[in-house]
Amino acid sequence: MTTDSLAKTAMDEPATANSLKRAQGRGTVWALVVLSAIAAGIAVGYAFIASSWSVLAFVFSMIATVMGVQVGMVCAYNTWRARRILRTYPWQEVSCRRVDSPGNYRLCVEMPSSDDELLLQSVAFSYTVARRGGDDPQAIWYAGPPTGKGVVAPVGGHLPFRVIPVTDLDL
Repeated sequence: MTTDSLAKTAMDEPATANSLKRAQGRGTVWALVVLSAIAAGIAVGYAFIASSWSVLAFVFSMIATVMGVQVGMVCAYNTWRARRILRTYPWQEVSCRRVDSPGNYRLCVEMPSSDDELLLQSVAFSYTVARRGGDDPQAIWYAGPPTGKGVVAPVGGHLPFRVIPVTDLDL
């Protein structure tokens, strides 16, 4: 990474832009799956209108639809928020270490603008750096305000995901 690329926004990095396009494609597929579940539930309900199986199939498809819509909305919001952050802030390489905590993937990063360390965790339905950056990354790229509500990615900018600071320090 050169000094010239630090002056750009994080979205100008080709790997980051490609990763967000793939995330948008996954969101489109998810929306099609939800619409297919609705259509299947209605079709089965009308096909077996006098049968008790039609009610069961319809109820299960509607439960799956409600869950799918909620997950889809959270994923769409996370992608939208990450895109806004990546269009505004440049990538900064920061040193980090993984903090083990039950049920969450947390990173302790040293912010370059201050001597403080922030404890960050990924938001719901995000990827973790461990998937592509190794189990125990030594450095990550961070884009966002110094408060910690930003986006991190393995070095190279591929696979960005949103993080938020951990406010409860119960590890």
